Amino acid sequence: MRILIIGGTSGIGFSVATGLRKRGYEVILTTHTFEEKEVLTEKVKDLNIDVYKMDVLDDNDLKLINRLSFDCIWVNHALGFSTAIMHSNLYEVKEVYDVNVFSYIKLLKIATNYFCDKNKKGKIIVTSSLSSLCNIDHFGIYASSKSALSEICYTFSKECKIYNYPISFILLELGTYRTGFNQLILNYAENECSKKYVNRLKLIFKIIEKKKFNDVENEIYRALNSDKRWILIRKPFLQSFFIKIYTIIFR
Repeated sequence: MRILIIGGTSGIGFSVATGLRKRGYEVILTTHTFEEKEVLTEKVKDLNIDVYKMDVLDDNDLKLINRLSFDCIWVNHALGFSTAIMHSNLYEVKEVYDVNVFSYIKLLKIATNYFCDKNKKGKIIVTSSLSSLCNIDHFGIYASSKSALSEICYTFSKECKIYNYPISFILLELGTYRTGFNQLILNYAENECSKKYVNRLKLIFKIIEKKKFNDVENEIYRALNSDKRWILIRKPFLQSFFIKIYTIIFR
């Protein structure tokens, strides 16, 4: 099986990509810029992984998808953001939704047309977030984009069955892993929140962030070998469990 991973420069995407390659899968990775492409190509040169530059907001770059050969596409990119809703400006909000929602819709349509045109069964994996299930101050805009994405995926998977699209769908709702992404989001909050508040959040993330990504890789591996048309994966398990309790109590 050949897997196209959009957003595999670092973190979970990169770790799972290299893990799947070692399991015998063929892997294609994309990066946002040419500079990242050069760095990533050097990192994976011994694994025989193809790397391409693809800006998800550039329609010309997205044309590359139809020139590639793959059996599964994993859409894994995201734009982190944190601010109080009253302090946000609509340009920033639009930028978050352009990356975290609208580009995903575009890619879902491109991938579905790709598999339909080639008349072959394909798998689509989408990375969303457990933050879509809970309300944390200063994370509302980011979390709402992920909530919208999850709802789109739930609906899209049903529509694939209605219209008999040859698609199997895998939705990842992931919690906090130690990738540096959460710290990047907190950088926004430092401009408007008290140092004490930001440091408390950093401490919480440091405590609950999971350091290894093998649970995600194992779940994706099982999903890739499953015949199910719809699979929902929520990891890490404990974070998912406590968020369910949180939503029951506070919503």
